Amino acid sequence: MINIEDNDLDVSKIEAFLKENLNSAINERKTLVLSNEQIAGLPVLWPAAYRIKRFLPQSKILICIREQRALIESYYIYQSRNLGGIFGVPDRYYNLPIRFDEYLSFHFPDGEENELKSQKFLRLCWRLKYMKLATLYQELFGRQNVLVLPIEMADRNPKEFAARLEEFCNIEADETAKLLELKKRNVAVQKDHIVYERWRRHLPERIAFSNYIPFGKRVRELFFKAASMRSDQVVSWNECNLKKLSALYSNQNQQINDEYNLDLSKYKYLMS
Repeated sequence: MINIEDNDLDVSKIEAFLKENLNSAINERKTLVLSNEQIAGLPVLWPAAYRIKRFLPQSKILICIREQRALIESYYIYQSRNLGGIFGVPDRYYNLPIRFDEYLSFHFPDGEENELKSQKFLRLCWRLKYMKLATLYQELFGRQNVLVLPIEMADRNPKEFAARLEEFCNIEADETAKLLELKKRNVAVQKDHIVYERWRRHLPERIAFSNYIPFGKRVRELFFKAASMRSDQVVSWNECNLKKLSALYSNQNQQINDEYNLDLSKYKYLMS
């Protein structure tokens, strides 16, 4: 679904694969679920949507959204150690931690739109226009077959989230709510690791990581302690950046809020 190059996509094999699995699901009275966050990202957003329509035309589409600032922070913290990958950053930051303000400047650049078309799919700012995404799927599958829910609802109001799912696609709400309450801590890169990694770059390679040099473990512990004290400086939002985000997303957030009756202000979404 997310392969960009049609000449690398054996359409007949993928169609046969999906039909086989769909038939198996039907025979076992189960639901075939296709889930991948890259489906909603440029440059595969449009091809993926049309391929789902082609191969699974009776699909119901659930789009889970997340408040933009929280998502940007999450992407930054997770990707900060090596940002030379799928999201792209200036070459000078390849395999190096990048500061949050510079990360924002790359992914949310100033300037006219026509200046940003080159490789715009690398920029996070184009991925977070949720109403634009929902409208695409509404046009393909019909409004009644598209539901948008904030992921924050699953965390803070699992019964409401489950009830909305049950109404939408007949998934049993009580069982879903119980499953949503079985929370698992997401073990990922932490803010203090980013500061630590940034500081470590000023030392000889691997010195702070090695357990085989004298006091190596103690050095690492001291660095982490110092980094933790400074971790609040890793991600911060100034007035200029908040205005930029508000200009990009507040109207879209308001539209999707009204369209799906979501009460997004409760989850601190930027609203018009």
